Amino acid sequence: MEQGKAFTLHVTDLNHSGEGVGRKDGRVVFVPYAAPGDVAVVRITEERRGFSRAELLSLERESPDRVPPPCPVYLRCGGCQLQHISYEAQLAYKRRRVEQALRRIGKFDDVPVGDCLPAPAVFHYRNKARFSYCTCRDGPGLGLGLGLGLGPGDGSGGAAGDGHAQGAKCGGERSGFASGFYGRRTHDVVDFSECLIQHRTNNEVFQALNALLVRYGIPIWNGASGGPAAAGAGGVCGATRGLRWEPGQARARVSRKGALKHLVVRCNRDGEQALAVLIPAGGRLDEAERIADELMAAVPKLVGVIEAVEEPGSTGRGGATLEPGQPGQVSGGLSQPRCAGARLVKGESFFRERILGLEFVVSADSFLQVNPEGMEVLYREVLRAAGLSGGEVALDAYCGVGSISLVLARECGQVFGIEEVGSAVADARRNARLNHLENCTFIAGRVEDVLSARFGFGIDAGVVAEVPASLPYREAGGREDAPGRGTREIREASVLPRHVDVAVLDPPRAGCDARALQALALLEPSRIVYVSCDPETLARDLRILAGIGYRPTLVQPVDMFPQTSHVESVVRLNRAV
Repeated sequence: MEQGKAFTLHVTDLNHSGEGVGRKDGRVVFVPYAAPGDVAVVRITEERRGFSRAELLSLERESPDRVPPPCPVYLRCGGCQLQHISYEAQLAYKRRRVEQALRRIGKFDDVPVGDCLPAPAVFHYRNKARFSYCTCRDGPGLGLGLGLGLGPGDGSGGAAGDGHAQGAKCGGERSGFASGFYGRRTHDVVDFSECLIQHRTNNEVFQALNALLVRYGIPIWNGASGGPAAAGAGGVCGATRGLRWEPGQARARVSRKGALKHLVVRCNRDGEQALAVLIPAGGRLDEAERIADELMAAVPKLVGVIEAVEEPGSTGRGGATLEPGQPGQVSGGLSQPRCAGARLVKGESFFRERILGLEFVVSADSFLQVNPEGMEVLYREVLRAAGLSGGEVALDAYCGVGSISLVLARECGQVFGIEEVGSAVADARRNARLNHLENCTFIAGRVEDVLSARFGFGIDAGVVAEVPASLPYREAGGREDAPGRGTREIREASVLPRHVDVAVLDPPRAGCDARALQALALLEPSRIVYVSCDPETLARDLRILAGIGYRPTLVQPVDMFPQTSHVESVVRLNRAV
């Protein structure tokens, strides 16, 4: 198809990213911000093998499912994909997405998929935010707006075809930097003051920090030059205090002074406790202690401030740990990108949460579902799928802070949890003690390493032995093993039994490593409960499990992420008799 030429497209569905799907001359066309039922005028912007991508210019006929998005930066921010679609249609799409992935990837044509369970709240539900910062610059807008129900005041941030996104400029009264989320399919920061799906406490911390950055001219990361530039009300990016770096000077000065690049905020479900993680690049922030003091004074709900310096050129997952209640500096990183030297600047390094009547301590880099109210809906479905009667031995793989483990522990005889992140394991052990649950054992290590070690194969870094031909090895997510891994896993794996009755898998988006699935089968659970946030990797892993004797019998989608294309699923698999 000819790029730049407008044509009419009938939108019939949404793809896995929430983009509208149509066909032109037999070729699949993806259109962001389109809705099933739209008759749209579009223009091709990208040609790829197997599909084209187009931009939405206008609508000849609107879908009955289309609604005005309430967010003023919706068309530029990459955080949400479905605000222009009614919530009822979002739920129908998410069920359809799970069903289609099972059929197309898993080759399951007869597995019943339930209706997607709705979230208790569709806005202000997220307990975790990762805001990004950069010195400001103007960028091209999307050219969307009038005639789409997406014009000024309803999601576009500017009139159609104005050529620039207003929010790319330096935030009105806040001059010198942009702060917010990355734009769709870019690393350009979309500037805003509030995210509508974030908990209000997270927004409050974000706004308070921005005020402090302006007041004190704290250096902000300059993405163009690779160094810091000062924030301030002077209106000239990087001019204040002479901190604008030239490209050739970045390496020499980066070791002496850091510049703020990200802010991570986490809070509990009622917003009464929150943690802030300052992530500078290029070194530590000179004003970290002052920021922490004033930020905690401005937001009394903030119980702790942590600093974690981003390593140069990092894109991977870090592993920093701050044990609960332990101040000072530790090695490793925090979340992603890779960070070094995370340290507690002030207060506590954890917050407290309650889930289904249980109390949890959660460290800054420990995994916990981002929708606390939706998490209770999800965990009730996990319990239903597990079918516990009181005496079972259960495995909770990828257990995080032990949230699922402790919920299971009240209903079964013994629970073994496995988790890679050291601080999460410390949290899980502490959480079991807090709730007086003595039937929980937590093991630190990657699931594939611990399970492989239990059965004596695949221990050496990058080595997989005795993998059946029916189960080809592949490293989910493309991670690389580090030399020397395995000693701790071998030692701790010895506490695992050689048989469990029920296994719960709750892996990250990349799904399970095939070695983990292989070793799991050797534990011979009678049923497996797979909790997934990605239907495509779920379907892939279910296909592998089917090849080693486990068949899905129940699939229940749960909406943990309203306004986005993501969906959680709970799947029960029974072992073939």
